[in-house]
Amino acid sequence: MNITPVILAGGQGTRLQPRTLHLPKPLLPIMRKPLIGHILDFLDHSRARRPIIVVDYLAPILESYLVGENIKVLRSSNATMAENFLIATSEEPNAEFYWGLSSDVLIPTRIAPMVDDLCNNTNESFLILAELPSLGHKRWKYVEQDGYLVDIVIQTNRTSTERASLVLHAEAISLLNETLSRPITEVPSDDQMAGYQTGWTFLLKHLAIRNHPIRILRSGLPVYNINVPTDLPGAQSFIRDHFTHALPTNP
Repeated sequence: MNITPVILAGGQGTRLQPRTLHLPKPLLPIMRKPLIGHILDFLDHSRARRPIIVVDYLAPILESYLVGENIKVLRSSNATMAENFLIATSEEPNAEFYWGLSSDVLIPTRIAPMVDDLCNNTNESFLILAELPSLGHKRWKYVEQDGYLVDIVIQTNRTSTERASLVLHAEAISLLNETLSRPITEVPSDDQMAGYQTGWTFLLKHLAIRNHPIRILRSGLPVYNINVPTDLPGAQSFIRDHFTHALPTNP
């Protein structure tokens, strides 16, 4: 098993201002620990390689916190999420799988060993979906057929389905590098990719259009997004309910 996690941690967190005017969003304290610390705790439950963390906004402050951690820090230069992810994957060209994570999404620790098991038993990319406790702000519908993603459509109603983990096989990364124009920028309004932003959903939509097989698995577990100040108290409850300190033992 050869998995490289890539954590995107470069956003400005504008909806969390004034908290993020002088402190990067991944360093916001939750239960006396920075948010990024909880993401790293989550990864301790996996046997993946050391993660790559992509930083941008207030990068020196975040870099100083991460000194001494068993991670690789990559400084971005105001690139899109999709661009940052692909740049990061090039830093570990021999990985078999690349695990895309966001620094502002809390995931139950039970997902980590699920990712390990799937990577041990498949050579395919896969998307683990979770359910939000209430309707989120996104309107993307994952269309599947026989357990595989065939499309992502923008629907009128908001959805409670959210991405918990996206793990792309090295073949998917090669396909993205071969078929995407670089640098990846905002898409014109008349383009078929318009409305899919330039992050994880953009990459998934691009792969679906090119018929790259991506398995869909529904975890039945929740995830927790931190976007606005009112999300912070709920993050504490989520960590208490869905994080565990029991780490995997080496075989």
